[in-house]
Formats: sequence, C-alpha cells, structure tokens
Amino acid sequence: MNLKKTIIFPLVVIAQTIIFYLLVIIPAEYFLTEKYLILKYIYPQQKTRVFLTIFLIIFLLNYFFFKIKKMGEKFWPVLAAALTVALFVNRAYTGFYHRLQENPKIYSLSSDWSIVGMEVEIDGKNFGSTWQAGKVAVDNFEFQIKDWTEEKIVVAQPHPPQFFSGELCVEKGNGRVSNCLPFTIKSPGELHQE
Repeated sequence: MNLKKTIIFPLVVIAQTIIFYLLVIIPAEYFLTEKYLILKYIYPQQKTRVFLTIFLIIFLLNYFFFKIKKMGEKFWPVLAAALTVALFVNRAYTGFYHRLQENPKIYSLSSDWSIVGMEVEIDGKNFGSTWQAGKVAVDNFEFQIKDWTEEKIVVAQPHPPQFFSGELCVEKGNGRVSNCLPFTIKSPGELHQE
C-alpha cells in the first residue's frame, strides 16, 4: 500500500502539471502571437520556465495541503483521463498553429504614412523567403520592394496617381494576405502645412 502511494503522488503531480501547463500555454500562445499580435513567438526557453513554475506550484500545493494531495490520489483515474484528453487537444492545436504560420502577420510599421520615395519598414513574421517575395500594397497601390526577409520588409513609395488613406497589406509569394493596417499616402505639400 505504501508503494502505491509513493508511485501515485509523483504521477498525480506530473499529470496535474501537464494539464495546467497546456491550459495556460495554448491560449497564451494563440492570443499573444496570433490574435492580438503582442509577441512574435513564445520561445522554448519561456515555455520551459512556465512549465517549471507550474510544476513547482503544483508540487508545493500537493506536498503542503493534505486535502489537495488526498483529492489527487482519490481521483487519479479522472486525472489520467483529463491528461489523455489534454494531450489530444494539444496535438490538434499544434497542427492548427503550424497552419497559421503559413499566413503573414504585420506587427508594426515604421510609419503609418508615406510620401514619394519614402521608405517604410514592416516588422512581422511569416513573410516568406527573399527569393519568393510577394507584394506590399495600400489598397491596390503597390509599393516598390527594397528588401524582403522572413520577418522584415523594406518598401519605398512610388509616385501615386492620387493621395488617399487606405490599408497596407502584405501578400506573401504563395498568395496569402496578412492582416492590414491603416495607412495614408500623403502629398509632400501636406508636410509643409504641419
């Protein structure tokens, strides 16, 4: 009986840690890197720190609070089932997240306006490789590409047929279009008025 309790305690702690880790990291990664574009990536070192922090908290709760430990030992089959479900959900999410990485994402622009000849730097991710450059346009007005990398694009504004406000988007070489940000094509005369 003592051997059983000795084995169940670490298994319960590990199962709880993995379940809570997946409950934290999956939504955090999706919302921070894909939905609200706050971070480009959550790096493996950061994920490891989150995992170890959760493990430490779960271990201390189970070690110092008898009720929590007893519940974990009593309901370990439920924990095992929850762990199995969490691992399948994580597998499905991983495939979904990798498919999202095919879409370009703009995180920021060096300027939200431009005039003729002005260069604008676009910071983001998933733009595609240099030899498969796509295009950058405000509505249907295309910019001249100066430099194109996976995470940064530098464009210059050619002479526009008119001055207007629209949305700047990046179209990757595979035809996928990024999120679009508000952008103004200004007349050089407007700069003297400011």
